[in-house]
Amino acid sequence: MTKGLSWLDALGWRPGFMIDARVAEMYRRAVENDLISPDDALACRDILAIAGWRVADAEADFAVNCLMAGLFSVCNQGSLCLPLDVGTLETEFGRLLATTGDVVDSLPSAGHVAARAASLIDDGLPLFANPDGWDPYPLVTDGRFLWFSRHHVHETGLNAALQRLALTPGGQFVSSPLSGMDLESVVSQVGAGREGRDLNERQKSAVMKALVKRFVVVSGGPGTGKTRILAALLRAWCLCGAVPGEMLLVAPTGRAGRRMGESISAAIDDAIIGPDEFQVEDIRGLTGSTIHRALGFRPSWNDFRFGSDNPLPHRYVVCDEVSMVDAALMNRLLQAVRPDARVVFLGDRDQLPSVDSGTVLADIIPRGDVSGPMKDSIVMLSQSYRAGGQVLSLAGVANAGDGQRFLDRAGRLADRVPDRDEWGLPGAACVILRPDYPRQGGIGPMLESWVSWIYGCRPEAGSIGRAFEALAARRLDTRFAPGSEDAVVMNGLFRALQMGRILCVLRDGPEGVVGINRAIARLAGGRDGLFAGGRDGLFAGCPVLVTRNIAAQGLFNGDVGMVMNDLDGQPVAIFDDGVVFRSFPVQSIPGLEPAFATTVHKSQGSEYGNVLLFLPSRADHPLLVREILYTAMTRAKNNVWIHGTDESIRGAISRKVSRYSGISPWNRPNPPHDPIHTMPRTGE
Repeated sequence: MTKGLSWLDALGWRPGFMIDARVAEMYRRAVENDLISPDDALACRDILAIAGWRVADAEADFAVNCLMAGLFSVCNQGSLCLPLDVGTLETEFGRLLATTGDVVDSLPSAGHVAARAASLIDDGLPLFANPDGWDPYPLVTDGRFLWFSRHHVHETGLNAALQRLALTPGGQFVSSPLSGMDLESVVSQVGAGREGRDLNERQKSAVMKALVKRFVVVSGGPGTGKTRILAALLRAWCLCGAVPGEMLLVAPTGRAGRRMGESISAAIDDAIIGPDEFQVEDIRGLTGSTIHRALGFRPSWNDFRFGSDNPLPHRYVVCDEVSMVDAALMNRLLQAVRPDARVVFLGDRDQLPSVDSGTVLADIIPRGDVSGPMKDSIVMLSQSYRAGGQVLSLAGVANAGDGQRFLDRAGRLADRVPDRDEWGLPGAACVILRPDYPRQGGIGPMLESWVSWIYGCRPEAGSIGRAFEALAARRLDTRFAPGSEDAVVMNGLFRALQMGRILCVLRDGPEGVVGINRAIARLAGGRDGLFAGGRDGLFAGCPVLVTRNIAAQGLFNGDVGMVMNDLDGQPVAIFDDGVVFRSFPVQSIPGLEPAFATTVHKSQGSEYGNVLLFLPSRADHPLLVREILYTAMTRAKNNVWIHGTDESIRGAISRKVSRYSGISPWNRPNPPHDPIHTMPRTGE
């Protein structure tokens, strides 16, 4: 039975509610094309039935069902709403109605259905009327967009919060009470670096803006100095009378938050310290928190402690990795910011957007010419100080959408597997590895070469298995006395992890995270008894990824550790926090996963020496977009190796993440949305 047939009969189960055969065929295609789920189709049916939808004519019925399915479809892809202009509706309905084969299509054209749906909206579609006055409502429209109610609430709130921040005067600092310096002198002081590594003019501009405005957004690619700006800004605020205890640093993940603290400390080490010397150590002690933790998330209530009626106490709020924050969470954060607080966003507009709905940073910083109240609050960094060579150059080519130029300029290794010593050669090169090179035998030889390089194995048969057998036989004293042999071993293993990482677009399949981690486990001999404590895929020497925040243990989503055996022979996961090694029984960490390979999404906020990227073989895969290629490439400090066909690379570069949003803080304050049609909430 096909995917679309198993749920079809259920569409008509409600007494007195029958579904037209053409409508059922539309839902079937939408499910089989992976645009909506069977549950989404049933939810559409229920919403229409509860709202009292009565079929006026077959064309209207088909158009209304396409509107419902279209909204679910775009939201499943990360959009916040469905635009109701005819052009967009025709595009989205075309995807819903798409079929394969040469059979004569029995369904109406997407353009015809889009025109009918738009006319129904213009005429005040009675479908959304709610005679019973139920509240809240599941769908909202203002004639321009169609939202689920929850998305409309967050989008409207976020629009209002951004405009409030942009339009409210910042209460400009005048001078430093510590030294009497004017603001330009303060910026010069905090921008001074050792050995002439001062902040450049664009970076100084960002610091100055944060002293005179309530809201500043700083966007830049890898190596453009966002964290140097952060450290300088914290010092500037303190020179102007702030204290570190008034500052809140947040990020979407625990690992990204911890990196904020690490980066601040490193940036201060590179700076020339002046009259703020007595506060520098307090600034160095600042670290980032997850947004959920900062807002006081209460799981039992599925709500936050801090909000508009109980604002955060901090006067200075900095959010890093903003591209990863979804619209709902960003709305909750900004609603909780006190009215007189200053807010700074840091991120990279060109990276992948959040896994959940919205593209907040891209909405705030659209491409092309911009104007309006937020124009002077934006700082775009372009000068990179990372020796990125060909990698950063080609990442820019990918961002520009020039697939042929990318292929022409990238290196190629089409007829062999890279030798183990080639992966980390200096040069910051981007090399394409063809999946069909003659000496292939699957991806096994490539993974064997990669693992041999990472773990320093000899280039001979069986050396990987012997290396992991030696790691499994080792018993570690997890107190890790400084200078002990066990501490030296772990330092070496964590250095090896930073040498390179395998990144995948997909999670499943032979070229996805699960398939590659299993393949490497087989190379390591994991099927022969090395697995740890019954946890499938975890064995001594295996890197592991934390997939959820475990605040009680100080572990956060995205943290990477290493499995080894303790003195009792029990498997433990060991983590390096930059100061000490910490170990936890493997069984005490729920959701622990092997991490020889991880997804590009999970890699955001991390850096590795070299990257081996696996692209799907299907060139039109919906996850193949230029943002995923850019994000993967910019994780590497040195080389990027891309395992993929020319067609896959060209396909990725030709497509951008496309999400619809009504967030528009630029040209003028939006009037409050006036929901002219509503429906009772159910089935969302």
